[in-house]
Amino acid sequence: MMGRCNIGVLLLAMLLIFSAMGAFASGAEWKNTATRGYTSHSVIRINGDSEFTAANGVVSGSGTASDPYVISGWIIDAGTNGAGIFIGNTTAYFVVQNNYVYNSTRISLPYQAGASIIVYNATHGMVRYNEVYASDYGIFIYQNSRYIDVEYNNVTGSTYFGVWISFSNNINVTFNNASDNRGSTSTAGIDVYGSYNVSVEYNTCINNTYGIYMGGPSHDNTLKFNNCSFNGNYGIYMSGSSTSVANNNTLIYGNDIYGNQYGIRLAYSENVSIRRNIVSGNLYEGIYLYSGSSYNTIWENTVLHNDRNGVYLYAYSTTTPSDHNIVMWNNISENAGAGLYVYTSSYNSIHNNMFYNNTGYGVELISGANYNVIYENSFYFNHGSNDTYNSSNVQAYDAGTGNQWNISYEGNYWHDWTTPDANGDGIVDNPYAIDGTANSEDKLPLVHRTAVPELSPAIVLIAILAGMLVLWRRNH
Repeated sequence: MMGRCNIGVLLLAMLLIFSAMGAFASGAEWKNTATRGYTSHSVIRINGDSEFTAANGVVSGSGTASDPYVISGWIIDAGTNGAGIFIGNTTAYFVVQNNYVYNSTRISLPYQAGASIIVYNATHGMVRYNEVYASDYGIFIYQNSRYIDVEYNNVTGSTYFGVWISFSNNINVTFNNASDNRGSTSTAGIDVYGSYNVSVEYNTCINNTYGIYMGGPSHDNTLKFNNCSFNGNYGIYMSGSSTSVANNNTLIYGNDIYGNQYGIRLAYSENVSIRRNIVSGNLYEGIYLYSGSSYNTIWENTVLHNDRNGVYLYAYSTTTPSDHNIVMWNNISENAGAGLYVYTSSYNSIHNNMFYNNTGYGVELISGANYNVIYENSFYFNHGSNDTYNSSNVQAYDAGTGNQWNISYEGNYWHDWTTPDANGDGIVDNPYAIDGTANSEDKLPLVHRTAVPELSPAIVLIAILAGMLVLWRRNH
């Protein structure tokens, strides 16, 4: 079952350890500004292209694409003056870089909205290599801002959001450290609200209340290759409302999500692709689809060592169903609850997954989980089972209505149920009985396991290292 150890993945694991430790220690670094070469400057207010002036901190540039206005080299204590740097209602090209801005608090909207750096109704901007500390908001891009790049910034100590993208589009948020933002119960490292065509990639979001939060009528966004670990609530959280489904056509891809309360959670979100993430060592569920989350795809993820269920499909009521989701090609292993737990969620397709050594059932369908189809999965050592079948250790449970545990020509592979096969057709001659009140059975259990993702030693090592870091964090 185990593939060859990938050295690159092992190095990534070590990098995660050291980057996380560095993020936890970042508070001391913020206070050491004497050697950075900044020059003190009062708060900056640019409201319109005509206000890109030297008096407002511009050190070079003419505002064109090849020669943008540059605001650089300043240290700004916003004090009681609202934003540290405000740029609004502009069309000229600009760059805000290599500044240290802190202590911004909210006064009034829109110009003094309490962020260290604010971009308001502006186009063609870049905010990069800035250090932002101890503000209500770190970097705030909002009100129909467009074509703005936010990159390589260090944002920490925010009361609300580290980086906040609100009602804007075509924004790139890349390679930022948005960590240690825990000033309130809703603080997020990166928050995207009511926005589209936003790319959030290669960011570090550690030790916030939420790692990345995406809400409102957002759509067509991408979250890729972020480290969202050791946050107080969720690593990645997407939410609309019971009256407004959000996050259509959003991709969550290749993120590292360790040691949060929950790993990934969707609520009232549709057409989201959750793919190739490593979701490990979270205190509750690894991947959690809440009410109103339908037509989503969870595929090719590694969901490992979570303290409750690996994947949880849930609907609060039949009026806000979480239906028609696809769970496929995932490795869902060694979770403390069920591998996949389904409650009041129907018409889901669950196939070609590996359910390995989960403490609870591999798949557990509770009352209200109806008309789901489960096929071509491989079940190993779940619910205390081993190589030999024991009726006390059946690997799946069904208390729903109309669920199917096989398709027309084959069912699932059950490691404790592989014989007899008298005619050699690859189908065990006797059905596999499923626990639960539905009296379900897999009528076509497989002799050989199906094509499913493997659990490599590299992934196991990452999970171990993540667990070690959880202990390190709790003791420091």
